[in-house]
Amino acid sequence: MLNTGQVIGLSDSQGATWNLGVKHYLAGNRVLCELLGNDINPPDKDTGDLKLSVPHAAGVYVIATKIAGVSRDGHEYKLLLGKEYQLFQRRGYYRLSDPQLRIQCRIYGETVEDVTAIDISGGGAALIIRWDQLVKIKEDIPVGLDITLPEGGKIQAHGKTLRVGESKDGNGYHVGITFTKLDRADRAKLIKYIFDEQLLRNKESGLEL
Repeated sequence: MLNTGQVIGLSDSQGATWNLGVKHYLAGNRVLCELLGNDINPPDKDTGDLKLSVPHAAGVYVIATKIAGVSRDGHEYKLLLGKEYQLFQRRGYYRLSDPQLRIQCRIYGETVEDVTAIDISGGGAALIIRWDQLVKIKEDIPVGLDITLPEGGKIQAHGKTLRVGESKDGNGYHVGITFTKLDRADRAKLIKYIFDEQLLRNKESGLEL
């Protein structure tokens, strides 16, 4: 489930989140991780009710976790993984509505910057594309996507159009796209963003996963 070098998320019941990089497995269902970034409030051994979110092609695994040890410099963590886990969106990719992403499209050799994401998942996206060219956007044509995450991370994807219709205001196209080529690490990065954003929205609205 966990791979060396994979980026995973750690969160507590108060909504605090941290990004960790997996270094390697240890004996006794433990894993050694490195804290990514320079968080001024890192977790400590007394932090309770921790959950680990692990991006996967089928969704996100959520595992109850305890901190078994912290290095002296506070950069490395030994995590004790619970024996039970939950897999969210088992039957497909979870779609996040109104994602706060900046997206550029490449269609027919043209770069389009006026793009609004309606929703996005690990398998595709629904977009409003403002298109003023004479040639029409049709179904089953290739599309290149440059996606910028809120924290600045970049993702490149290739896809094709599945559904194409006129936007509600008549000034563009409402396009459904499925990803045909997306690097495994980029897909995991995208799924993690979707999961973290949905987790934050749930907490803000008083809901839990």
